[in-house]
Amino acid sequence: MCASKKWFGPMVVLLTVVAMATGCGNGGAEATPEPGVAGGWSLIPINITQDGGILRVEFAARNDTDGWSAMRPVEDAEKRPTSLVVGGKSYTCENTQIGSGGHYLPPGFQMRGWPNRRGEVQAIFVECPVPEGSLSGARLSIPYIFATGEYDYYEKGENIHEAQLEVEIDPEQPPPDLTYPVAGSLEVEVHPLTEPILALNKCTLTLVEATRTDEGFFFKWTIFNPGEYNTLVHIGRPPAVGEDGILYNTWISPDRVEVPIAKPGQTAEFETESLVPPDVVTPYLLLSVEQKRERLWTDYLLDLSEVK
Repeated sequence: MCASKKWFGPMVVLLTVVAMATGCGNGGAEATPEPGVAGGWSLIPINITQDGGILRVEFAARNDTDGWSAMRPVEDAEKRPTSLVVGGKSYTCENTQIGSGGHYLPPGFQMRGWPNRRGEVQAIFVECPVPEGSLSGARLSIPYIFATGEYDYYEKGENIHEAQLEVEIDPEQPPPDLTYPVAGSLEVEVHPLTEPILALNKCTLTLVEATRTDEGFFFKWTIFNPGEYNTLVHIGRPPAVGEDGILYNTWISPDRVEVPIAKPGQTAEFETESLVPPDVVTPYLLLSVEQKRERLWTDYLLDLSEVK
């Protein structure tokens, strides 16, 4: 059954994707990933603890597709649970938090969490009940879903893909030396900070002011409407992500964030913010712009490193 559109440790291991990324169309059989899918997502264990019969593995999540993508758990977790196999026995992992927090990341970007609604950092993790003892040869099987392409509120399933990660657990390996948010080289173009962006109905969205305080980043935007009809251009609450691997802003669908009406021949102004701690450097802004039609968003990457 296709997923519906609801977007929305120490050790280094090799992660493999069981290829089921076929737009929910082949019943889960192995297949070559289609263009834009590539290797799906990877989960890299960054911390592992075992206490009171509970094994907890925390991860960094990396977008290994060819384009912007979001990751989330499967919806039928009871039928397709995350499981741990160790010592010839299988254990169901019922407490899991896997995904990108609803946000789309550029290819090659990785993250390790996001602020939850209580203002605490939500880690990406799996917890499994397993007796104390050796974890030699332990392996996690983690089913998940990822979306590719542009975020479409009316998505029918064509860009939704199912996959499964097989993660080897090796406590003897040293902690991974990861860099955030870019895992290797930057794979997408950075949009100039103040250059206008074409938006819905030929409007133009422009970042006219960006400032940084001890509380975070504050942005002032304008929308100029050259047309003949009132227009709303939604961008949601764009998150920022820096060297700590945290995406700062809890995700909600961009159309649910109020923006002013841009009247014909006039310019509307509004503000957004991303509460990034002052010690987080090399941040990027992940901007989604309602562009080609209503409730279809195109992604842009903005470099905030020079913002004062």
